[in-house]
Amino acid sequence: MKHIGSGGDGGPAVTPALLWVVLAGAASGLAWLGPTLATLPAAVVLYSLWTGALLLLVFRFHGGWMDRTAVILGGAVALRLLFLPTVPDLSVDPFRYLWDGVLSASGLNPYRFAPSDPELVHLHDTVLFREMNSRDFHSIYPPLSQWIFLLGGLSWERFGWPGAFLVMKTGMTVLELAGVTALLAAARIWGVRPGWVALYALNPLAVVTVAGGGHSEGGLVLGLGVLAWGLARGRGGHAVAAGITAWAGLGLAVISKGIPVVGVPLLLIHHLRGVGWRGTAVRAILGGVPALVLSLPFMASGLPRGALASADLYVSLFEFNAALLAPVRAALEVMPGGSALEAGRLLRWVFLALATMVILRHPLASGRQVMGAYLLLQGLYLVTATTVHPWYLLWALPLVPLVTAYRGAWLWASWAAFPTYLVYTGVPMAPLSLLFWGGIALLAFTAAWPWIRRRLLPLAGWRKARQIQSFIPDRGLVLDLGAGEGWVGSALAREEGRQVMAADVEPFLRCDLPYFVFDGRSLPLRDGAVDTVVLSLVLHHASDPDALLREALRVARGRVIITESTYRWEWERWALERVDRWVNRERSPDAQRWARAPLTFRRVDQWVQAVERGGGKVLLSRRLNRVGHRHHLLMVEPATRHGPRP
Repeated sequence: MKHIGSGGDGGPAVTPALLWVVLAGAASGLAWLGPTLATLPAAVVLYSLWTGALLLLVFRFHGGWMDRTAVILGGAVALRLLFLPTVPDLSVDPFRYLWDGVLSASGLNPYRFAPSDPELVHLHDTVLFREMNSRDFHSIYPPLSQWIFLLGGLSWERFGWPGAFLVMKTGMTVLELAGVTALLAAARIWGVRPGWVALYALNPLAVVTVAGGGHSEGGLVLGLGVLAWGLARGRGGHAVAAGITAWAGLGLAVISKGIPVVGVPLLLIHHLRGVGWRGTAVRAILGGVPALVLSLPFMASGLPRGALASADLYVSLFEFNAALLAPVRAALEVMPGGSALEAGRLLRWVFLALATMVILRHPLASGRQVMGAYLLLQGLYLVTATTVHPWYLLWALPLVPLVTAYRGAWLWASWAAFPTYLVYTGVPMAPLSLLFWGGIALLAFTAAWPWIRRRLLPLAGWRKARQIQSFIPDRGLVLDLGAGEGWVGSALAREEGRQVMAADVEPFLRCDLPYFVFDGRSLPLRDGAVDTVVLSLVLHHASDPDALLREALRVARGRVIITESTYRWEWERWALERVDRWVNRERSPDAQRWARAPLTFRRVDQWVQAVERGGGKVLLSRRLNRVGHRHHLLMVEPATRHGPRP
């Protein structure tokens, strides 16, 4: 087991035991604080310590207690028991939850009336009505959440506030812990390290949101956990039962929060491609029974139009920690006929367009691919949403342990969401939002960089080829020496009458070109074997650039075209070395090789001298760009001209 900080530095070793103490201490302190708005600055510090300890335990220590299912589940229960007695004031949503529960306990459909309606005037003197917001809006909370609200409503007459609140959030926490159990079962089937599940089970955002704040995401976590468990069991003799389980889980998630409905087309396509229409219908219909049964008592008279209208207003009017709302609103204000009020609706259409692309193009063959697509859809929804409260992260966070893609961005979000509560203490939203979305953007870009790079490399090759195209004869044989993936040579080969072959020290080629591997010093070609040699950003990588340059001049009957990253000042060379190692380390699976690889950056005059020493003559020396590193072109010909190529 690896210990951090132990050894000769004299500092204390960071051990799992120490981190568990930090985690437990920070959690206890946070529970003691409430957390409440009055104690929020201190709460953010403790929340951060808790998050840091959890991440170190999961990412640095493998094979210990953190990988024992009993420890994870026991820790999840203990942390939630710590927060169940608390009464935070970070959100007024629980007052609305209990209001709905009181209506249900009184025999009224909670969807039928808005709280401000005169039919409910007998409840207007309660603390629930005084403390809730959005009194003119109908309830939008789905049926599974309403059943848990009912628990609080039934205890309202006896316990009042906050007793009924504690009863209600206990019910939410039980559902959430059942979801954690299902996630652990799914992880075991998929061979996922149990410690990864701790990223949700012991996450402070999850604990503070459900067990502390009583938010209605508890049922959603149960649904997502059952969905993951069903997908994990999807192969073998239990395929039908597993499929029914997956649909049941998705149904429970939808009737808990609504937003997981984006997973319906993903699961539908997954099963259609695997078992066809009939098998999919059986699984979906039987799996939907639990959600239908739980919903019918609230839907017997039909879902009131007011609830649907309220949902539309929630999306359009409310705003908190939005990523794109401000720039979209500003753009609409300056457009002829544009209205800033349409920003929310426009962002919804943007989400629908992006979601359609994901649904149609994302791989969905395996259960974990379905999970990955679901996380991507939830991420897109949050990016385009007008309101992103901290508890919204729980719409996706339970599945983050099971999917590696963008895990860092989701974990950052789970930490950076909590400080956004500071806006209620007078801190401006802008820096808090920048912290939240800026970190997400950076980590998401880092995770997506390999995918982005694979698509940028052909474009970069085309750009490099265009820079030297006019210096290469239209006809003849061109050797792309140090070709890498071959994108430069491939672009040059588009010229009719020009033949291109590629060479490098390893088989990196990804293009359809004649190709050979050599030792980096001597080419297996006779003198004057090719008409033109291209060395595009190659020489500084060569173990012996002078020897490679001599070989290029030897085999070239006509010109040698050299492009190089050059420098004038020492700080430029320092920067070139570090950027080059980073870029090329990302291009190769052997990161250590690139860390040790030689780099020989030179000034322009030094490359000219190397050409002359190698038996060449510089015909043209030109900088290829005006901004950025000094990208320089040397057009060279051998001092001794070879005869015509046979």
